[in-house]
Amino acid sequence: MCLRQRQARLRSIPSIRIAKLPMFKSLPLWLLSFAVCLLSACQSTPPAPHGLSQAQVKALEDYGFTHIDNGMKYDLSGKILFATDSSELSDDANAVIAKVSTLLIDIQISHLRLDGHTDNQGRAAYNLELSERRAAMVAKAMIANGIPTESIVVRGLGDTQPIADNGTEAGRSENRRVTIIVGTAASL
Repeated sequence: MCLRQRQARLRSIPSIRIAKLPMFKSLPLWLLSFAVCLLSACQSTPPAPHGLSQAQVKALEDYGFTHIDNGMKYDLSGKILFATDSSELSDDANAVIAKVSTLLIDIQISHLRLDGHTDNQGRAAYNLELSERRAAMVAKAMIANGIPTESIVVRGLGDTQPIADNGTEAGRSENRRVTIIVGTAASL
């Protein structure tokens, strides 16, 4: 079949006007409704995790907090490190705690948990007690910086959640830390 024959055949097929079919008469209205729904879904703000407002989440993210299952976490590893077998805070550590405390007060965080950690050196029972002392020292510093006592829960986890290799001194040093968790009272 040559090109002219094909063109003639195509012209002989009756054209169908979709808009004239009854089922498509409301199509423009349906498409408009669908588009409005899609656009409004894009503009709505997703709920913030664990009772935190979007502004709180943004401020925490900007500071370095990360999302976890039960709230948001700020790991003080690398910022507040403890010497082996110690729960004492250095002046630098106190300065970091003061900054974090100011942030938490400014954005009105009312519930936080401090998780103390240790390396794997020593007995498990001793490390558990040492990790709790570390968290308690950070809590004491935060209270001194204006965080209400009733806002803080302290927990010692010993060497159960290492973030670095306990086989090296550098790794063990990173594991001697305190983590700040923020969320609602129920999530902590």
